[in-house]
Amino acid sequence: MSDNIMTRQGYEDLKEKLRRMKTYDLQDIIKEVQIAAAHGDLSENAEYTAAKEKKAFIETRIREMEQRMSNATVIDTSTLSSDKVVFGATVLLQDDDKDEQVSYTIVA
Repeated sequence: MSDNIMTRQGYEDLKEKLRRMKTYDLQDIIKEVQIAAAHGDLSENAEYTAAKEKKAFIETRIREMEQRMSNATVIDTSTLSSDKVVFGATVLLQDDDKDEQVSYTIVA
């Protein structure tokens, strides 16, 4: 089994974050690079250098997220046994002092 195990919700959250990064973050930084490049002499342009570094960081993060998603093992939490606490399980705890319940989902 893969070391990259996630719930369906975790997978969908990662997918949405990746979409936002590609749609907004990367497009915004491409514009920043273009604007900084328009200021002239790139060898002494700190704005251009910073924008290029930020662009490289975002592109690396996108590749990492795409790799993680392509290697993901997505578990169906609806098939989990209710008698064990395992990855993906939701546990309901009772706080007797406050007379309230707290819900936790086990994820890594």
